[in-house]
Amino acid sequence: MDVVSVILFLLAVGLLRFTTVEENTAKAVMRFGGFRKIIFASKQYVLDEEWNVFEGTIPWYKRIFGGLRFVGIRWIDKIYRYGFRWRDVELVEGADKEMFHEKTIDYIRLRPDTYFTKTEKAETRPPERFDITVGFLVILRVVNPYNALFAGPTNWFENVMARITASFTSTIGTKTYDELIAIKEGGSRSKIWTVFKDKALFEEIREKWGIEVMSNGIQIRSITPPPEIQEAGAAERQLELSAKGRAADTTGSFIEMLARMRSKSVEELREEYENDPEKAAAIAKDFLERNMAIEGGSFLDIRVQGADDVQKLILNALGALKRMPQGNKGGGGQFSGTQQESGEKKQGRKRKNKGSKLDLPDWLSPEEKANAQTWLGALEGEEEEEQ
Repeated sequence: MDVVSVILFLLAVGLLRFTTVEENTAKAVMRFGGFRKIIFASKQYVLDEEWNVFEGTIPWYKRIFGGLRFVGIRWIDKIYRYGFRWRDVELVEGADKEMFHEKTIDYIRLRPDTYFTKTEKAETRPPERFDITVGFLVILRVVNPYNALFAGPTNWFENVMARITASFTSTIGTKTYDELIAIKEGGSRSKIWTVFKDKALFEEIREKWGIEVMSNGIQIRSITPPPEIQEAGAAERQLELSAKGRAADTTGSFIEMLARMRSKSVEELREEYENDPEKAAAIAKDFLERNMAIEGGSFLDIRVQGADDVQKLILNALGALKRMPQGNKGGGGQFSGTQQESGEKKQGRKRKNKGSKLDLPDWLSPEEKANAQTWLGALEGEEEEEQ
């Protein structure tokens, strides 16, 4: 009986065993519990005699049956199976949710794949010592399936990720919270790789366990600070939003006032400010100085936060001319260069100033000067009614 007849007989009685192998995966064949060979399917990878994975292509005739591969004799040769546990992050209802998976598989991937890990309550650099949780995405590739399955520790993936996570924890201990935020938000993958690369560990994992951490294959997914830091950040953000809102309200009211003074629309005045913000701020400052000088009083230079561009220039002009207590009602603060007037002297001065003309700047047109004088008279009338 020749070889062909033997094979046909074994096929007929069902003693030969075959399996299908998915593209870019490999399976280990065991005989009586001992390793026998690796079978794989790939158009871009080949395996050498030591089961190292290289880029390349196998002959066409070995792919004629696609992913169908011969295992061996039934009841003697079997496919190796093992438990595989991993975590990943999925988008659920618009938010990241960590998912845990566990299943028994009979294959190992040859192509690069992305896995999730996180450091639990890793301390930042002393003396800060914040307990933060950092989520990482790590790209791994199997470069030797035999070493991954049999030369390394049981459950190759969990042990590899445990070693890598411990290295990340050590690196976090050399950085402050703000430095980690800057690395995550402003850094490219190459920068993150430079910070978290552990050359000695990665080489050991590759040579002994057959697992490669891909170059630039580390990404910071999330940074979760302790609750007290989160609350402080939320409070700071609320203050920032409130400051910007107050800045917008103050700027809008001031532009409306100047628009009435200069007989222009608010839109025209805003366009003027945007075209030449420095000149606009100088005009606003000059107007306020002259108007406040009529009423008398001293001024305090106050710089404001929470505003940008033209808005900031206008608010700084307003802040620089904040009245001291002898001016507006209910004022408070330090006096500067003058003493507070008595009610009688102040009333006498108002009566004396009533009807006097305002020394207006040359950049105002005659019509604008007339409007300014009218507006001033209206203000003096309102003050007398309040008295």
